[in-house]
Amino acid sequence: MFDFFRNNRRVAQVILGLLILPFAVWGLESYFSGGGGDAVATVGGVRIAERDYQQQLADQRDALREQMGERFDPAVAESSKFRLAVLEDMINRQLLIGTAVNSGMTVPDDKLAEIIRKIPAFQKDGKFDVKSYDTLLRQQGFTPATFQEQIRSQIVGEQNNGLFQRLQWMPQVVVDRAADLGEQERDVQQALISPDQYLKQISVTADEVKQYFDKNPKDFEVPARLKIEYVLLDADKAGEKIAIADADVEAFYKANAGKFGTAEQRRASHILIGVDKAASAAAKAAAKAKADKLLAEVKAGKDFGALAKANSSDPGSAQQDGDLGAFGRGTMVKPFEDAAFALKVGEVSGVVETEFGYHIIKLTGIEGGSAGSLAEARPQIETELRKQRSGKLFAELAETFADAVYEQSDSLAGAAQKLGVPVQTADGVTRQGNPRDPLLGNAKFIAALFDDALPNKRNTEVVELSNKQLVAGRVVTSTPASILPFETVRSDIEERLKRRKAADLAIAEGKRIMADLSAGKDVPVKWGANLTVSRKKPTGLPLPAMQLVFRAKTAPLPSYAAVEIPGQGYAMFRINRVAPPTVSDPAERKRYSDDANRMMAEEEQKIYQAALRASAKVDVKQAMVDKKDR
Repeated sequence: MFDFFRNNRRVAQVILGLLILPFAVWGLESYFSGGGGDAVATVGGVRIAERDYQQQLADQRDALREQMGERFDPAVAESSKFRLAVLEDMINRQLLIGTAVNSGMTVPDDKLAEIIRKIPAFQKDGKFDVKSYDTLLRQQGFTPATFQEQIRSQIVGEQNNGLFQRLQWMPQVVVDRAADLGEQERDVQQALISPDQYLKQISVTADEVKQYFDKNPKDFEVPARLKIEYVLLDADKAGEKIAIADADVEAFYKANAGKFGTAEQRRASHILIGVDKAASAAAKAAAKAKADKLLAEVKAGKDFGALAKANSSDPGSAQQDGDLGAFGRGTMVKPFEDAAFALKVGEVSGVVETEFGYHIIKLTGIEGGSAGSLAEARPQIETELRKQRSGKLFAELAETFADAVYEQSDSLAGAAQKLGVPVQTADGVTRQGNPRDPLLGNAKFIAALFDDALPNKRNTEVVELSNKQLVAGRVVTSTPASILPFETVRSDIEERLKRRKAADLAIAEGKRIMADLSAGKDVPVKWGANLTVSRKKPTGLPLPAMQLVFRAKTAPLPSYAAVEIPGQGYAMFRINRVAPPTVSDPAERKRYSDDANRMMAEEEQKIYQAALRASAKVDVKQAMVDKKDR
């Protein structure tokens, strides 16, 4: 069968790149790599190269850093647990892909065509655009020779993965029960016995204050602090300093003239009478005769689009009246391309034979074909050349940086001079670091300062903050950890002890009241306003209170629950009503069903993956997993 993608081999390989976006969790080359140095693991004969594994680690660290923001902990991203989790995910994905491919799962050509035509990133004015497509492929660094195989295998793996979602279901009675509980409403009143009401009757002796100070020195410790100098090498800033000569711009422009301006694009429609190239002579003759008959009908004035829709063997274009969209040279198979580029707009070719059968081609438009000027292309060329050279420059500067820091171990001045960057300072640096600061929150750099630079009175080694930043530091001065003087903290301790005693009184009173209420006694309590809450709508109740209210027994009503709140006293809750939701949202009910089925599918998938892992030959080189990035 001939379809748009088989006829447009190069186009198909490029368009498939878009499927990275919905289907790839990790990079694709990792699962098909045969090179890249030593293998960190082997899965059924397929190697996961160290280079690809290290790239996945870097990508996942960057993703985690972006997701967590100020809460990002570099130590987590450097841990053995994190490194192993990345590898395990790669192994599981390869197991799924390998099993799916071996079992004969595939992506039908017509379905693949449908998916690709609908991908917005490769469309221009609602139509597939080859130029956008080519550009993205180059940006992703893929070669056409390997790209199609990789994407097809990835889709097959996802098809296998999706079977779990389609085959699992939770009994409706279970879903309804879960939804009822999730949407259940409870009318609640709350009361708080605060320590503040007991503060005036509390006294603390001088001995109590001194004893607390003596027994809790860590509470009043000022941590060790460092004043440091550091030198930061940033790839982006280094790249800004690269000078691009006019001669280099002109040479690049001449060598890549086709990339600038607008390459000529031809828009055509076709009718295909498909026949396998291995078919018998009689079958080929019959197909040729049918194509000749259709050509005669076209020349007689019959509508080309209607004939294509009724007769073409290409399902992708037939539904579009034979329209193939716009394409450039090197896109179609050669006989088809030669015929299309020989036509004038509105002309129809003779019967054109390719390996897919017999085509009748109508040229419907010519687009582009103009060359952009050097002046127009200059900013783009300078950016491209600077990008190409910055990676090499950063690698060279990194080596220079490491050598300078090591050779002049008692100063960073030499390293700063060679890199052309300033020596910067930071004060008050503690062992705990600053999570909000990418530099002073980096666990590896902090450890290097305290464990190496401080005791050995030398520069730290060069530490990688990210794949674009390196740093080295040294300690200028250090202030050891110390305990604040007693007189400085006396009043704070006294206040702390008073509040602790007041909280004890509040809790004791609250427990007494709760005991009386539970016994059915009439106790005067100043309850707050009635709140109608559900698990979805807490209506002002904090999470711990919500959990307490919905765990509480509700027979008989009213029922009571209470909790100690550190620093605030004793919170009590009276539950007056328990009822199903006043309004049940059908969309929410469906969400409960979808979530239940998804959870079941995830559990089944884990079991399936465990079975695959048990039966497959998986070899993991743990030493390479534990090895830190160089």
